Amino acid sequence: MGGVGFEFDPSALVRGLQRLPHALDVELEHCLRKAGRVIATQARASHDYTDRTGRLTRSILPMATTGRFTEDTLDGGAGAYMPYAAYVEEGTARMHIHGGYRFLRLAAFQRYRDVEQLFNDHVETAVRRAGL
Repeated sequence: MGGVGFEFDPSALVRGLQRLPHALDVELEHCLRKAGRVIATQARASHDYTDRTGRLTRSILPMATTGRFTEDTLDGGAGAYMPYAAYVEEGTARMHIHGGYRFLRLAAFQRYRDVEQLFNDHVETAVRRAGL
């Protein structure tokens, strides 16, 4: 009777796993940059506060990304850079709307699926780049 055998060489797998952290750092930084643009665009287009001068809406921009995923320091997203933006986002005791307008949070919620797809696509690309 004949048998079936096989050999497994783990070296290619090990090399791929060694390359994966760098690939994740690169791809997830790109992902966060794109997600910031998506959320900023949505927030500028869909806010419900009254912007008399247009300055607050023009100040909604993607944030610069910093850090690395593998060091748990990756940071970025979208923000509004006018000094009073946080008051409009989070609200004050004097506002007629309880809890503020939440224009950035609402934009992130509205585009959640798009950001999730970006993340999935970039993780997949990182795995491919690592050779896995």
